[in-house]
Amino acid sequence: TGSQGNGSAGPGSGAWTGSQGNGSAGPGPGAWTGSQGNGSAGPGPGAWTGSQGNESAGPGPGAWTGSQGNESAGPGPGAWTGNQGNGSAGPGPGAWTGSQGNGSAGPGPGAWTGSQGNGSAGPGSGAWTGSQGNGSAGPGAWTGSQGNRSWHIGRKPANQLFNLF
Repeated sequence: TGSQGNGSAGPGSGAWTGSQGNGSAGPGPGAWTGSQGNGSAGPGPGAWTGSQGNESAGPGPGAWTGSQGNESAGPGPGAWTGNQGNGSAGPGPGAWTGSQGNGSAGPGPGAWTGSQGNGSAGPGSGAWTGSQGNGSAGPGAWTGSQGNRSWHIGRKPANQLFNLF
C-alpha cells in the first residue's frame, strides 16, 4: 500500500524489499508493521535486520518483540545482541527474561555478562538465580563461581567441616 513498492523508500534508512509491505508476511510467523523494512530504524538505536519483524522467529525459541532488533536498546543500559530476545535460549540452559541482555542491569548493582541469564549455568556447580549477576549484591558481592549450590566464602561444604586447618 502507498509508497511501499519494491525499492521505494521505507520509513527508515533502508528500502522495502521482497514481501515487506505493511501486513505482508515477514520471514517468521508475524507480519511486518510500521518501519520494519530491512535497514529501517527499529524502536531502539539499531536497525531491523533479517527476520526481526514483530512476532517473527528470533535466533532462539522465542520471538522478537518490541525493541529487540540487533543493537537496539534492551531494558537496561546494554543492547540486545545475538539470540537474546525474550524467551530465546541464553548461553546456558536458561532463557533470557526481562532485562538480561548482555550489559543490561541485573537485579543488583552489577550487570549481567556471559551466561548469567536466570537458570543458566554459573561458573560453579549451581545455576544463577535472582540478583546473582557478577558484582550484584550477595551476602557480600557475588564473584567467581558463586552460583546457587556452589559454596562461598565463610561457608565450608559439609564434607570439609573437619578440614578447617
